[in-house]
Amino acid sequence: SLFTEAFITVSTPLYTATITSRSGGSFVSYIFNDDSANKQKYKGGYDDDGYFNPGLPVALIMPSGSGCLPCLASYDERGEQYVYFNQPFDLLTPTLSDTLFLGPDDHLELVYRMFGGDGELITKTVLFSGNSYVSRHVFSFNNNGLDVPGSLELVWDAGLRPAEERTDEDVQYGSGIISQAGELDDIQ
Repeated sequence: SLFTEAFITVSTPLYTATITSRSGGSFVSYIFNDDSANKQKYKGGYDDDGYFNPGLPVALIMPSGSGCLPCLASYDERGEQYVYFNQPFDLLTPTLSDTLFLGPDDHLELVYRMFGGDGELITKTVLFSGNSYVSRHVFSFNNNGLDVPGSLELVWDAGLRPAEERTDEDVQYGSGIISQAGELDDIQ
């Protein structure tokens, strides 16, 4: 890709998130903002060296150089490794600043595109909302132009940073939801 890596920070009443143009909007950081009613609600977190600090805000993203949080990838059986589509994508959405502020009623849609020899190969839209912690990452791709060794997969190449001082409690009380084609799986 001809495009260099660029970062955008999205700040809402609930969180402050930074994404990179790699993979069309891969998380670099996601930090909970203080709830004004309860100043201690989102306090206590791990620093980048892995030490718990009760004064730090809760941060969800593990430091990762992969630019694949999330990204599209394909598993190469011969090389026994994933091939990531984690190069910088072109940001198509015009933005006035690299820091964007959303109020509780605001929504933001960032559209990134990866081009190749056959034109547009992957388009990724990242949607943020000022009143929800959820961000949506929507991929569409040109199957004919993508040269992949295996099937295309959605990959998150790092875990989430622990939010509890006793990290086993993260696993004990954690849960996740996965959805594909309208089917929901609840993981406890």
